[in-house]
Amino acid sequence: MIEDPKIRALLNDISHRDKIKDYLLVIYGQFNQDILVSAIKLIEKKLVLEKFPANVITKTKIICTEMLQNITKHKQEDTGILPYFIVGTNDKTLNILSGNIITESSKTIIESKLNEYIKINKGDFRSYYVEAFKNSVLSNKGNAGLGLLEIVYRSNQNVKFKMQDVKDGYFSFDLDVVVNEKATGS
Repeated sequence: MIEDPKIRALLNDISHRDKIKDYLLVIYGQFNQDILVSAIKLIEKKLVLEKFPANVITKTKIICTEMLQNITKHKQEDTGILPYFIVGTNDKTLNILSGNIITESSKTIIESKLNEYIKINKGDFRSYYVEAFKNSVLSNKGNAGLGLLEIVYRSNQNVKFKMQDVKDGYFSFDLDVVVNEKATGS
């Protein structure tokens, strides 16, 4: 039984989305490294079955890995709100959704970075991406802070996010990424 009102609202919302027709993977609950690895393998197998091109499968696996790592790195278990991860399709367009609870300091950093990356001119984004990797420095936690950049780059900046105050300095971070969106007017 799902008791978290947030996931109930999310499941209701996604069941009425026009842009997702088939759900390839839905994970709700605790995440760890084993779940992450299993999810990536399952996503790959499902995309192969759906006959997605190899380059889209690779891109999707990279994005999903970064999104799942975000959940496992930043999870806040003491809030009582569990994370989710969803991959759905509509023809050959993929929607990848994730949500987890983060601290206010993480919110500030994530929001700043995503807003920065989304606003970069599409023509300049590749050179920005390459420079960011050249100039990256690992933190004392082994983190270079490039996961969000990777998600935005691999999705061609097709990323939306929402931050909502949950309680006591904790925020809900919801990420919505679209991969392989068909060009309109074709």
